[in-house]
Amino acid sequence: MKYREIEYTYKQWAAHNGKVGACYTCNDKKLFKHTNLVTLEVSTAYEMRKEIDYYLDNVSLCESIQELELQAGVAFYEHSNSPKD
Repeated sequence: MKYREIEYTYKQWAAHNGKVGACYTCNDKKLFKHTNLVTLEVSTAYEMRKEIDYYLDNVSLCESIQELELQAGVAFYEHSNSPKD
């Protein structure tokens, strides 16, 4: 399936209790190039389209969040590797 040139799929599986599970999943690298995400799973096609819209229409915000996450990770590891007094 495709929405706004982003590919996603529908998958189903049988759970251990015999019930059927299902979701829509996307791991299109074009969608996530401004985020730290590698995959997205949601329950409905409508939710998938909303998520795709969000990531395509909010690139600046996603880039800012990605940068903040990177800075937080660097600060955490710098602090955790510093000598203890």
